[in-house]
Amino acid sequence: MSGRSLLVIFFSLTATALMSYSLAPGVFWAESDTGDYGIQTQIGLWRSCNSTELNGTAGNATGPRECVTFGKPTSSEAKDAVHDLRKGERDGAAAAVVLSALFALITFCFAVCQSKWCTVFNSLLATILAYGAVGLWVAYKSEYIDNTAEFGNRKFNFGNGFFFACGAAAAMTIACVASCGIRKSGEYDALDAGNRYLA
Repeated sequence: MSGRSLLVIFFSLTATALMSYSLAPGVFWAESDTGDYGIQTQIGLWRSCNSTELNGTAGNATGPRECVTFGKPTSSEAKDAVHDLRKGERDGAAAAVVLSALFALITFCFAVCQSKWCTVFNSLLATILAYGAVGLWVAYKSEYIDNTAEFGNRKFNFGNGFFFACGAAAAMTIACVASCGIRKSGEYDALDAGNRYLA
């Protein structure tokens, strides 16, 4: 197995782990400072949580949290969602994370089998989807979360889930570039077999 295959294997598994972690319901992609508002809000791919009891010294939320899970919309909400593409950005980011993790895992399998073109194709798909998830979340945060009345007219910071997704996108970029250098399986096997008899 070549060094480039090992790079692809390592970085595709790393990207799969990072994307899987960023999918967890307890991982938030945007967080607000408590500041003057008295409420700390955390927003993830699957739910939004508010904490009202604060630690006086650090200003961090320590009390119980009230969480709202983003679920299946009713038929009237679904009709309204067609006209509100901003909510689709969060759903698109979640779907892109799931698909990116899936294609990163498939990339790992093809890299182990040393199938060059399948590895290149799947790593390219995983990379595009990882960057798509990051881009959709940036659009969702900047257009829908930041400075809107629904979230208290305040600026949100990127959370851990976002940074893990960025790390996964970078890992998949390295895996995609390295996959282009994998030798096709069977390409030089006949020459290698012939050289053994010459030695």
